[in-house]
Amino acid sequence: MLLSSDGFVLAGHINPDGDAIGSCLALGMALKNMGKTVHVLLESFSNKFSVIPGCDLIYSGSIEELDFNVFIALDCGATDRLGESAKLLSRAKIVACIDHHASHESFAPYTCLDPLASSTCELVYQLISPLGLLDDAIASAIYAGICTDTGGFRYESCGSYAMGIVSELLKLKVPSTDIYNGLMMSRSLIEAKVLSRAVEKLQMHEGGKIAATFMCADDLNELGAGSQEAGGVAAYLLNIEGVEASLFIYEKARGCLKASFRAHTLEVMGVAERFGGGGHKLAAGCVVYGDITKVFIEMLDSLKAAYIQMQAPLAN
Repeated sequence: MLLSSDGFVLAGHINPDGDAIGSCLALGMALKNMGKTVHVLLESFSNKFSVIPGCDLIYSGSIEELDFNVFIALDCGATDRLGESAKLLSRAKIVACIDHHASHESFAPYTCLDPLASSTCELVYQLISPLGLLDDAIASAIYAGICTDTGGFRYESCGSYAMGIVSELLKLKVPSTDIYNGLMMSRSLIEAKVLSRAVEKLQMHEGGKIAATFMCADDLNELGAGSQEAGGVAAYLLNIEGVEASLFIYEKARGCLKASFRAHTLEVMGVAERFGGGGHKLAAGCVVYGDITKVFIEMLDSLKAAYIQMQAPLAN
């Protein structure tokens, strides 16, 4: 399909992270090097992701004007996670998807899915490496995606296979230190203020095993923040000593709520699925509509119930 077709649109999920950005740009650069016409569709993202090469492929015009044949979704487990780019699915002659989310909902006739993969970038590497398409820029984008989705190579998904890929990437000229520091360590002043406000509202439950907090639209507006600055709170809460699981909800717009669940061993994907979301076993989320105070209580109760259920066999 990649060798015989031309006219590609590559799209990542809404509020893209390093894996969505890295996988889209890595595959996009590989296709461009093959002489293909490529447009990448991504929502605006935090400036820290500008360390990922290939941003010149990101399309900024009207999607209605795009002329293409192949639509490839990357790092996206459902059509409602594609945002505006989902409108293009019906126009594509070929629809494909490359993903690693365990909660994946099949929507593409051609799907490469591996929930055990560390990242979608790992799957992109498997696709393009045998074709001899790796260069410094593509390797850097793949490295960035693996780095992001493994929490800086800390998560359980980052095993010997993923680290073997990283070893191969580093044989090329990948500015690994700059990418790692930019993605994992760097924080804008607004991000710091968001984190500070979230911690002010922090609640600890189940003897300090669950950390939960939320932020209203008024909080974010006051700080001049948006989704880009609110993305790392749930992961930060999980780093508090003794915490097993975390919940963070913020109001994207009045009545539109984004919830993120993180855990060390508790399978939070099931909790997110109860509210129409999904993701990975230990990292999941959802978007719901309603009063943030009521939704926060409902989700917190569901998370606490899951934790208590997990503890029950240990008590016997």
